[in-house]
Amino acid sequence: MFALFAVLNTMLTLFRMYLGPSFFRYGFTLSLLICVLPGLHRLTTALAMTSLSAFFSSNKSRAGSLLQGVREVAKTSRFRV
Repeated sequence: MFALFAVLNTMLTLFRMYLGPSFFRYGFTLSLLICVLPGLHRLTTALAMTSLSAFFSSNKSRAGSLLQGVREVAKTSRFRV
C-alpha cells in the first residue's frame, strides 16, 4: 500500500503542479484518499463479521453478567438483540 501511495502521490502532485498554483496540495490529498478507502472498506468488512455476542462470551472478566443484562433488557423492551 505504501508503494501505491508513493507512486500516486508523485504522479498526482506533478500533474497538479502542471495545472497551476490554485491546484497545489490536491495531489497528496487525492492519493491519500485513494489509499485510505480500500483500507477503510477492509476494516468495516472485518468488523461486520465480528459478532458482538461472541466477543462478550469469550471475555472472562464480566462477560456473563453483561451479556445476561443485555438479554434481559432486550426481553423487556421493544428492541431485539
